[in-house]
Amino acid sequence: MFKSSENNSIFILTFNKRLQENIFDNLGIKMKSNKKETQTNYNILGHKIYDKRYKQEQKIKYSIILNNVKFLTNEVILDHGCGTGLFIELIKNPVVGIDNSSGLLTGALKKVKRKENKYLVQGDVDHLPFRDNIFQKLFSFTVIQNLENPSDTLMEILRVTKGLKIITVLKKAYDKKDLICLIEKSRLENTKIIDREESKDWLLLIK
Repeated sequence: MFKSSENNSIFILTFNKRLQENIFDNLGIKMKSNKKETQTNYNILGHKIYDKRYKQEQKIKYSIILNNVKFLTNEVILDHGCGTGLFIELIKNPVVGIDNSSGLLTGALKKVKRKENKYLVQGDVDHLPFRDNIFQKLFSFTVIQNLENPSDTLMEILRVTKGLKIITVLKKAYDKKDLICLIEKSRLENTKIIDREESKDWLLLIK
């Protein structure tokens, strides 16, 4: 069952009441029209086709990242643009996944519904309904290049995360020069760019 906020713009699929009270803010934000178009496209694609098409490609990124990141037991993680929950099911820590596609989140819900400390939210990744500095780590896989104002998105990511931010961006959307320009425009300090031949994405580690 979907639980909606007052204006039906954000849906809380699975959440612990106490954690919900601690992390949520700004539940009244509506999505822009271009987000709705992306949402519609993914809803049409569906979670089963998405997994068949992208699962192996995504797992390559996950493997590289997980070999470069250590988790502390009590850290709360945000999966920014979580899609069908492929990454969430790999993580033992408490994880909140947010995505604007109910079609993809249906697949995520099937993966996490029997797991503890895994929560899903349907909402706008550009206007996160969470408090400042509430997450210890954030992961955003192949999301940024789909957004209208990626610099603003990155600033929003910085707002809600006080620890490490791991972001991947499609190489075919950004060459390295453009990527560095985006990093500088967004004032992302202490950013490490990882370029692996086996991955279609640039991998950014932002402290």
